[in-house]
Amino acid sequence: MAICLVAGIGLILYPVVGTYLNERSFDEVVSRYEETVQTLPEDERTEMLAEARAYNESLRGDPVHDPFVANSGYAVPDNYDDLLNVDGTGLMGTVSIPAIDLTLPLYHGTSDDVLSHGAGHIPQTSLPVGGAGTHAVITGHTGLPTARLFTDLERLQKGDVFVVEVLGERHAYAVDDIEVVEPDDVSSIRVEDGAEYVTLLTCTPYGINSHRLLVRGAPCELPADDALAPTPGAPW
Repeated sequence: MAICLVAGIGLILYPVVGTYLNERSFDEVVSRYEETVQTLPEDERTEMLAEARAYNESLRGDPVHDPFVANSGYAVPDNYDDLLNVDGTGLMGTVSIPAIDLTLPLYHGTSDDVLSHGAGHIPQTSLPVGGAGTHAVITGHTGLPTARLFTDLERLQKGDVFVVEVLGERHAYAVDDIEVVEPDDVSSIRVEDGAEYVTLLTCTPYGINSHRLLVRGAPCELPADDALAPTPGAPW
């Protein structure tokens, strides 16, 4: 009886403890990334940003495909993995969403491994370095038992602010559009001439994943630093 009770408690606590440990791990990765960026020579950082912006120019007019649909024509440009890859791990930056108390490392690509360790950037969209005529798309899983990731994305409202940091540059975006679309409807994540957007993308509804939730942000002023600080303590 006692063994069954302990096992039952363990099953109940597993998702909570797992989520807490994963979020601690995410925080450590983010801190290491920021420390690495601080050690970069200024000329190297400037060159990496210039290469990323040149990449964005080269993407204009290319089609965009849903990363979660098999055989969708999704292809990774040859030089993609080398861009903004500061430490060789595929980490390109961070994304912070104060309204849902979330900060995640941001990696290249959308592989299963990437999306179990943070948010992923869809390669056929602009790299998140800002600038007119860009539209970066950042994706994350919903509903994993041991990590929140983008599970709470559905709580965001128009006007909420999120921040993407790449190579020490922080870009803030205010949510200006929220929609649910079919997986093959990529019209809302294409580049618009003269506009700058970042869209956060996840599967929806929870447990079914038949559609995509798109939360788009347009540039805005950076929030105060304390608004970006994570809430201390365990999630229980």
